[in-house]
Amino acid sequence: MSPRNDAIGRPGRVVELGADGFYIVEVGGGQVPAYLSDRATTASLEIGSVVTLLPMLGGFEIVSTRTGPDESGGMIFGPELLSNPGFEAGIPGEWPNQWQPAWDFRTGEPDPLDVSTDSPLSGTQVARVTSPPGIWQHNTVVLRTQAARVDAGATYRVSAFVSAKPTGATDLKVDIEVLTAATQDDAAYFNPAATFHLLAQVLAPGEAWPLLFADFVIPTGHQWCRVGLRSEAAAGSTVDVRWDSASLKQRLA
Repeated sequence: MSPRNDAIGRPGRVVELGADGFYIVEVGGGQVPAYLSDRATTASLEIGSVVTLLPMLGGFEIVSTRTGPDESGGMIFGPELLSNPGFEAGIPGEWPNQWQPAWDFRTGEPDPLDVSTDSPLSGTQVARVTSPPGIWQHNTVVLRTQAARVDAGATYRVSAFVSAKPTGATDLKVDIEVLTAATQDDAAYFNPAATFHLLAQVLAPGEAWPLLFADFVIPTGHQWCRVGLRSEAAAGSTVDVRWDSASLKQRLA
């Protein structure tokens, strides 16, 4: 039996051990029966195991598993929802499947953005945002990702590590923002159908790779979420900001 072409992996947690390879899984506020696929990483599960489900014809298939709490204070999270969260695949990628710079309406060009191998936090690459002095009004760059499918009413954690080289930028600040909307097309900047959430902000982050993170709840009726990593400084400032290990996961416990 094959998954539907439009199948999207959904996180869940095992609440009851079934027979003949079937389990009862809590997902999206309800409970569904699901069987353990031979694609899963373990041959058995326990109550509390975090799993990823794919819809099948007439049921659900467990395609990946993880047991035990996440390292973040004992909390349990679902699978990673961002594509290329560590920027190892490079940027920009083919829209809308990878990270892209927001379009600069003042110059008619994309914001300055590339990858760097200079002192990554993990892996071999970071996203590097640079802006020369002289940009009108505010020196602002937004690195945005593709829209991810989410569940209305569920809690999600968004995070990223950031580092800023000492360039003498004035009033430098960085933040994580998300857009949520009912459809994938609506989850876009300057779309009145989207809801904007400014979630985490750090002033003058320095080079030590502080972690920005925040939990947020998807509004009723919304099913898509887009993440933005923003850096901003006073006009005339030179900016050199690095992002690494971004993440968007559903918080299960």
